[in-house]
Amino acid sequence: MPRRLGGMEGRRLRAVGRIAADMEDDFTVLYREAYPGAVRLAWLLTHDHAAAEDVVQDAFVRLRPRLATVEHPTAYLRTSIVNGCRDRARSASRADAGWRRLRVVTEVSTTDKPSELIDAVSLLPYKQRAVLVLRYWADLREEEIAEIVGVRPATVRSITSRALDRLRRELAHGH
Repeated sequence: MPRRLGGMEGRRLRAVGRIAADMEDDFTVLYREAYPGAVRLAWLLTHDHAAAEDVVQDAFVRLRPRLATVEHPTAYLRTSIVNGCRDRARSASRADAGWRRLRVVTEVSTTDKPSELIDAVSLLPYKQRAVLVLRYWADLREEEIAEIVGVRPATVRSITSRALDRLRRELAHGH
């Protein structure tokens, strides 16, 4: 018969098991709730569904071992996604020095067709695109965007202004 652990050692192992089970439950709940929006955020930044799913999976993999110590898991996840998309854009531009813009290459679904605005946003430099997506799609405050992008809140305002001006010009030329 297997020996049942008693005393301090047994209590410690049972406590670790309960914590692991609770953490797994928290992670599973977070994953189920956050995954669709996380993929949409990554898609808005990459315009490539497969790349978006890869970035999101990588972000969840990085979050998993830290979940118990991260104060705001959703914010951590969002920052990881923005950084992952930025890293992919940098890698792509290094691989092909002539490639400067992301193009819409796949559709998210049959009901979500990329529009002229999404095409115009995809032409923006990465930082401008990230700021607009975080501001208008994720509905974040300037301070949150500044922290994610790594700039000051005043810089977020100027990036937003330049991006919107560029979009206005791009959309005016399209008509």
